[in-house]
Amino acid sequence: TPYLDVYESRKSDTLLLKHSSKIVKAKPYTKRAVVESSSYLIAADINNSEYQSLDFYNYLSYSDNNYKTNISLPTEKLEELLESIKNTPATNFTLPVVGQNDSVTLSGYKGQWVLLDFWFMACMPCRKLAPQIDEISKQYEAKGLKVFGISTDENNEKLKDFVSKGKHSYPMLCSYGTEVPSYYKVSLFPTVILVNPNQTIVFTGTGSDVAGQLQDFLNENLK
Repeated sequence: TPYLDVYESRKSDTLLLKHSSKIVKAKPYTKRAVVESSSYLIAADINNSEYQSLDFYNYLSYSDNNYKTNISLPTEKLEELLESIKNTPATNFTLPVVGQNDSVTLSGYKGQWVLLDFWFMACMPCRKLAPQIDEISKQYEAKGLKVFGISTDENNEKLKDFVSKGKHSYPMLCSYGTEVPSYYKVSLFPTVILVNPNQTIVFTGTGSDVAGQLQDFLNENLK
């Protein structure tokens, strides 16, 4: 079958092997898997609606250690994956602060509300959302909200310059080369994750128009 041919032809690539093995396990449920070597993109078509389940799509949700990954799956399934982490413990992480010799560890903010905004430089909806996140950061800081932007771009001079020119009121972290986006089922951009003081995920959303929903939630829960 085509997806096994792709797997066999590239099995010497250890990064691809790591993720293709998940698809091979799911082989009864797929009719095509296509790999683009330039981005390590794995896409799948489902040939039986019985298997269009969250568990199957979870096979295809990953972020490898060296490449930005975009998954060609229906948006509603990616949103369903994101929704599935609500009311679950937030996975701890430590990430570097862009442009500073410093890092942030999520567990260090237990007892505070924490908002995570996942983005990348070429994402126009991310740029549209950023000023709204900045306003939310300023508005709710006194109520205990801590905001962190998390870029999936490589932490190089280009990113540092981009962040410096943005003049955001909250720190920007870099998740490049880590599994942090996959921990939080980030496949659509921008994605926002709100963590409560007990470090439980209580709100997830995506898209440039998510700020209104987020603000409604904050108004209701941050007194």
